[in-house]
Amino acid sequence: MYLFTVLACLLLDKAAFSHGYTSEKCCKSGEYLKKVDSSYQCTESGSKRLDVLANETDFLAKGVDGECVDITPAPEFSIFNVSGGKIVGRRLFEERHFPKCCPLNYTYNSALHSCEERGNLTHDFIREIFIKVGLLDCKVIVDFELNERVDLYASVIDIKRHSEYCVDENEKGRFTMRECRNDTEVCDHIRCVKKCCPDGQSFIDGPHCRDTYVNGLNLKASPVVESPEDRFAVISNHTCKRIFLMSEKRYIFNLTKTGEFVYWMNFTNSFVHEGIDQPNSYCFEHSQKKNANGFFFFKCYTEKPVKKKFEYTLIPKIMSCVFLILTILIYFVLNETRSVFGKILMNYCIATLFLFSLLVYAHKNLAPTDVACKLIGYSLIFASTVSFAWLNIMCCDIWWTFGSTKQSVGVYQRRKDLKKFLLYILYGWGMPTLLTLIIFLFSRYPVLPYAIQPYVGTSVCFIESRTVFHLPGLKIMLGSYFLRFPHLVIQLVNTVLFFKTILYCLKIKNEINKINDTTKNEKKSSFKKDKERLSLIVKLAIIMGVTYIFDVMSAFVDMSKMGVIPQYIEIIWDCINCLQGVFIFIIFICKKKIYYDVLRKMRIVKSRSRFSKQSITSTTRMSIINSNSNRKSTRSIT
Repeated sequence: MYLFTVLACLLLDKAAFSHGYTSEKCCKSGEYLKKVDSSYQCTESGSKRLDVLANETDFLAKGVDGECVDITPAPEFSIFNVSGGKIVGRRLFEERHFPKCCPLNYTYNSALHSCEERGNLTHDFIREIFIKVGLLDCKVIVDFELNERVDLYASVIDIKRHSEYCVDENEKGRFTMRECRNDTEVCDHIRCVKKCCPDGQSFIDGPHCRDTYVNGLNLKASPVVESPEDRFAVISNHTCKRIFLMSEKRYIFNLTKTGEFVYWMNFTNSFVHEGIDQPNSYCFEHSQKKNANGFFFFKCYTEKPVKKKFEYTLIPKIMSCVFLILTILIYFVLNETRSVFGKILMNYCIATLFLFSLLVYAHKNLAPTDVACKLIGYSLIFASTVSFAWLNIMCCDIWWTFGSTKQSVGVYQRRKDLKKFLLYILYGWGMPTLLTLIIFLFSRYPVLPYAIQPYVGTSVCFIESRTVFHLPGLKIMLGSYFLRFPHLVIQLVNTVLFFKTILYCLKIKNEINKINDTTKNEKKSSFKKDKERLSLIVKLAIIMGVTYIFDVMSAFVDMSKMGVIPQYIEIIWDCINCLQGVFIFIIFICKKKIYYDVLRKMRIVKSRSRFSKQSITSTTRMSIINSNSNRKSTRSIT
């Protein structure tokens, strides 16, 4: 009885199926009507999602009266009243459109789930004027092959009652119906493959999904797919917010017959099995790019793999970059780099500027390539270590300047300063280079125990901090041992030097209290300058000491697992750490002497008479004051 009803419907609609309509398309094929002011004009369409199957096209060019049909960008199908070649009225097309799987003049390839362009197609199975192509918003798409035209219409009548679908001719001369489903129950019976882009789209010029239709999913193009010739359904992965290309040469993974994605994970030192319902999983897609043309597997993330604290620290990092640039420019303009301290400060500012610039770039560049990710990772390792090294140099220089009682003069002092600065350069740039090279070699050749084996650019664009020990409410991470341990040693040395400097200043103060009143004023004057220097050290120590504590905690302990309060503490102190460039500018640039030097350089004032006495301090005194300011350069990395 059901089949008889379907056949009756087909006989009644035979004229429609044979293209019995006489409507014409308003514009040329491949164009649509765009409203400009109060009139319409034909505009080229960049997508083939909507189309009109008409006997003739370009009706408006004839300049006659009548009706034509076309598409508007709402998107809507409309019938237009035309008078003298001008549109004078419009009404929406109220009939349903035909859901075709591929664009007009294309047939469907059921093996590749793609479209193939064919010439001289009659499309005599389509009974509507307006065509909607593909299943763009569908989650799961299942294909069914239909043997007969009657089977085609019967299936369409049944399917349209409860879900979306599309129909098209296939490469075998038969018909394929593609049904859209909202659940993954079908994946219990056949393999489901996750596609990165929606139906009919693929990657063009990077991770940008564009309508291409012809690529589909060719499982035979990848050697890691088991039984690629088996039938499969398609899951459109609309949840991917960020992806990483997974090269078969670098990663160990495969797609099983059941649709399970299996890959080796360095964090756990084991294989991970992900089912089709796993949101942070894989996706498979065709990519058309200069250095990546073909089918590839990608690691998919539902959210940006960026901690919430990094979103808060982005603006402080940018502010630091701006103020570091200002500090560097002012020091070079005023020729303040003549002293050893000036050279030390410039090296530290340049290293810190490089570091923060990389962090900002890594934050904004959400989908780096495989090579770029590694390059960013090693650059961050190098830049952070250089910053810590020059911080250590400044702290050492402060202590040596305070503790030294003998000062050379003239050419001997210049030679001594040059020799000392050359040693500083060797340590400040050479040690980070050596450390980065060691990490690179061990990352390239994994011969160390898993707990301390460095991995760079595998899943994050930095050296990975893997969880090794689990405690109640706490995770202990040692994966970044090679980087964090040297930083820890440097911070400990800086802390020791800081306290030794404080003790020295307190000792001087006690001696002043014991001397007689005759020499007390002179000593007090000297101590006043030492006290000013100590003030600078204390300002730096506030940042250096606290930064050291939270740097160690954030490097070896996952504070995000310790509760809400530790999370907010970490965010606050990370923001403070990321304002290092601002603090450096305030301490070293926001001074009356620098202010009037800048005005004099800009020829706004001609003399510095008010400050001449302050400028007559000895070279050694200036080195001491500036060295204490160096303390401010303490770096902490987010």
